Amino acid sequence: MSSSSGIASSCDAIPGKKSKGKRKLGENGTILRKRGDRSRELEDGSGGGEAGGISRGVDGVSWCQYRESSDWGEYTEAQLENLVLESIKVTIETGVRKLVAMGYSAEEATDAIVTSGNYVRFSGTIEIAEGHLKKGGGGGGRKKVPAGEFSVEEFERLALAKMIGAVRSDRPSLSRPDALWCLLVSDLDVVAAIKDLESIDNALSSSSSHPESPHLSSTPQRPTCDFSSDDEDELDMNEELRTECLSACTELSPALTADPRYLELKPVTSESDIPRGIDVVNRLFESLDSKSKAIKELEEKVTDLDRQLEERTEWARAKVLQAAQRLSKDINELKKLRAEREEAFRASESNKKKYLELESSFQKLTSQLDQAKVGFQKVEAVNAELRAELEATKLSASESFESSVKASKQERKLLKTAQNWEKQRAKLQEELSTERRKLSKLQEQMAQTKEIQHQAEDRSRQDKKAKDEALFRLEAEKLAREKAEAAAKQRVERIQRKSEADLRAHRDEIHKLEQEVCKLKFGASELSLLDLSEQDAVPMAWGVRRDRECVMCLCEEISVVFLPCAHQVVCVKCNDLHERKGMAECPSCRTRIQQRVRVYNGAN
Repeated sequence: MSSSSGIASSCDAIPGKKSKGKRKLGENGTILRKRGDRSRELEDGSGGGEAGGISRGVDGVSWCQYRESSDWGEYTEAQLENLVLESIKVTIETGVRKLVAMGYSAEEATDAIVTSGNYVRFSGTIEIAEGHLKKGGGGGGRKKVPAGEFSVEEFERLALAKMIGAVRSDRPSLSRPDALWCLLVSDLDVVAAIKDLESIDNALSSSSSHPESPHLSSTPQRPTCDFSSDDEDELDMNEELRTECLSACTELSPALTADPRYLELKPVTSESDIPRGIDVVNRLFESLDSKSKAIKELEEKVTDLDRQLEERTEWARAKVLQAAQRLSKDINELKKLRAEREEAFRASESNKKKYLELESSFQKLTSQLDQAKVGFQKVEAVNAELRAELEATKLSASESFESSVKASKQERKLLKTAQNWEKQRAKLQEELSTERRKLSKLQEQMAQTKEIQHQAEDRSRQDKKAKDEALFRLEAEKLAREKAEAAAKQRVERIQRKSEADLRAHRDEIHKLEQEVCKLKFGASELSLLDLSEQDAVPMAWGVRRDRECVMCLCEEISVVFLPCAHQVVCVKCNDLHERKGMAECPSCRTRIQQRVRVYNGAN
């Protein structure tokens, strides 16, 4: 469905204008152009000025404001873009269906349309794609067209961008929504849209030069004449102005003669020149009166033309709104038809699936029927065999009756023999029971002997196991004892070595201490002199210096050295008391005491 079909159905010829070829020009830049079965209506401004073209609106306002004042104002730029994309998509689908009807596949048709590259006249894309397919297939064959570098959706976006760019390159001041609407009403034909814009410019330029329509100027304001509504008052005051000018001319004539500029232009030599100036003023006012009359006539014509312009503008607006409404209705109907087509396609697909399922079930039923027929034939054959066997059994039944009589006689004989055999069997059963009792007794005795044997074997095994465990335990204890003895020997040797080393160290320490004691004895005389000099300064307690006092009794002199810390802090009595109480730590540094050595000083 074409995007301008609604416009074509609603647009009639504009009254009051003569058609020129296939185009009709309305007032204020409105052009209607018919091309075949399509109708387009483009709106333009006054045709002059900086914007020009379709950027001028109706009554001096922009086309965007005109769209907003009509129902098209409800459509945003995105909605207009969606409408154009929908039209492009419908055109592509129509072309694909047409090419598929010609015998090409849908993929080949789509690739041919995408690779055609026709963005200027989009309606001719189908013919170009058909030509590409015919060239690629060599006329008779079908050659696959190489796929484009983009998908159908990308092609639609690219085509839209190219068409908008082409329209706006011709009219740079044209806004994007106006370009979208222009493409929409021109049936996606860029060349037709540009020609319409050029025809608008030509029509407006010719109308601006026409003497009967001076209101079509290059300004974007509402066209009017050069005089406003206040000019009527000015025209009424022309008579008063004329009399005042005449009096002013008589008053200003001396001043004009005195002005050097007027003297240079035309010197006044006498007072006879003054009436000539008055005549000139009269002629000017006469021409002004004639012009004012012409202006009044033109003003009446302008008001009449304005009224006609408003009527035709309202008529054109109504037609555009009707076309837009029909276009929106057609788009909604197109969407509904697409939805119905999709539903029908889904229903046909489901019907196909159901038909295939029914066909498969019918084939299964036919195969089952064939199997049933084969089984029925087998059953009939078995029935025939059974009938033959029945006849044979009937014949054999008569023969068996005769043999049964003979058998009854033999049975009597056999009964007698059986009774004899029963008596013999009773005797044999009694003998068998006695033998079984004997056998059970022997089996019990055998079981007892086996149990005793098993018990003896268990005892022997337990004894052997206990013996082995005892031997193993003895061996383990022996090994543990040997290991313990070896470890004890090693520990004793290690302790002995350590004690010997400690003893040697203590002996060396004792030897050193003895040497120090000797040295102290030799220096006692010198120290005694020093002590005598310090007796007055250092108080004595019980005759012992404070630095030589025992830390426990604080009265005796220290005389025992603790090893290995080598501290000399207690006397002999306190050392014995300390050792008897079991205290094995040095009272000064808390080191474990290993040896106590008594020291003799010079006084002792």
